[in-house]
Amino acid sequence: MIGSTYIKSTRHPLTGEWDDEARWSTREVSKYEHTHVTEVTFSSGEVFDSKEHSMETRERTIASVELESTPDGKEIEVTEHGTGRRDVHITVNALDVEVNDEATEKAKGVIEKEVFPRITNADVVVTVMYREPIDGKFLYASKVVKMHHVRQYAEACVESFIQQFVPTATASDFAVVEYYKLTDEVKITTLDV
Repeated sequence: MIGSTYIKSTRHPLTGEWDDEARWSTREVSKYEHTHVTEVTFSSGEVFDSKEHSMETRERTIASVELESTPDGKEIEVTEHGTGRRDVHITVNALDVEVNDEATEKAKGVIEKEVFPRITNADVVVTVMYREPIDGKFLYASKVVKMHHVRQYAEACVESFIQQFVPTATASDFAVVEYYKLTDEVKITTLDV
């Protein structure tokens, strides 16, 4: 028997309340007829067949987004996710340097007008890989993205891999390899970090 299990935020068919921990379980009933049964188990313990009840799902929503501007020109965006993870994005529009002479002013101008844009628009080769082989082959995806899209691409890959290939996996089961072309650096992390 082939089957899969995954967690998906689902509206309870009787109460109408959202359950962010609803467990979807799919199992094959007949290998020859390719028929499947999908059951949804809610936190309350109630189990429903998805063919007998209409199931509405949603992506887990972001709890809040805060924006702040500081007097020195930085813009800070804090995103709190429903899972408890917080992403902090800081945009620096000006170099925090005290200008005492013409040479420092010129250097500051070059950094702000030429170096900052090159860094923020730098290409990064992102490879997302599952920790162990499946049927003798490694599951991975790779793409060149701009630096500020690295996490977004990695999250999309991990979510897609979990839904399609390894429903029991978590984000920490995937390695995210980032190759920064501009500096020739390599960074290996997981999405937990």
